Amino acid sequence: KEPEGTFAVSCLTNMGSIYRMKNDPDNAIGMFKKAVDLLKGKGTLEFKNLMKEIKDMYLVKNQLDQWEAYAASVGFSESTAVADSTSYALAAKFYNEGNCTSSLTQANKYIQKYPSGLYITEIHYMRAECSFKANDYNTALGSYNAILDKGQTKYSEMALKRSGFIYYTQKDWNNSVRVYTRLETEAKNVSDQNDAKVNLMRCYVFLNNTDSAEAYASKVILLKGLPNDVMGQAYFLKGKSLLD
Repeated sequence: KEPEGTFAVSCLTNMGSIYRMKNDPDNAIGMFKKAVDLLKGKGTLEFKNLMKEIKDMYLVKNQLDQWEAYAASVGFSESTAVADSTSYALAAKFYNEGNCTSSLTQANKYIQKYPSGLYITEIHYMRAECSFKANDYNTALGSYNAILDKGQTKYSEMALKRSGFIYYTQKDWNNSVRVYTRLETEAKNVSDQNDAKVNLMRCYVFLNNTDSAEAYASKVILLKGLPNDVMGQAYFLKGKSLLD
């Protein structure tokens, strides 16, 4: 028998808390919802505290959509900043757990709902990395470019590196040159700078831009630890320029 009378809300709340501590979110949600139904003043602190408990339980279950639907059904609204942060946190949780499928789903929802959100750059990075790992290069490229449009961030170098690779794979030499030129000058990692030089040399060969290819061959020759085939191409281009 469910509690009734003056202390019903308190009893239901306590029962919900017990279920929460027992890691039983379904029953916890059920008890908290019944307490909400009994409350007369929906703007009270007690109501807000119960809604927080219900939200937390839904998030334990990774059910943000269900939480938002329930909150709307009882007339409860959060600030845009709080809702934005909650949506991001769920995507980040999936991403950090290595669950790219769910992270991508949540990231796409975030982008649709908060295109200029507080965490839009972080969301695009997670979306790009998950898409890149799945060989969905078009989706990845869209998000890497969105990151680069935001200016310098901690994700810029990886976005340049990955987007350069994608453009190169797609044989889009002009965009490869554009991105690798940025990577060469903006990268803090020496290995990324060197990779940019090598790929710029190759791109200019494909573009039949002999002067630029030879100029980058001169840079590549000075690098250490590169594979023999890369050094061979660089020396070939350099030697060819001396013969012309």
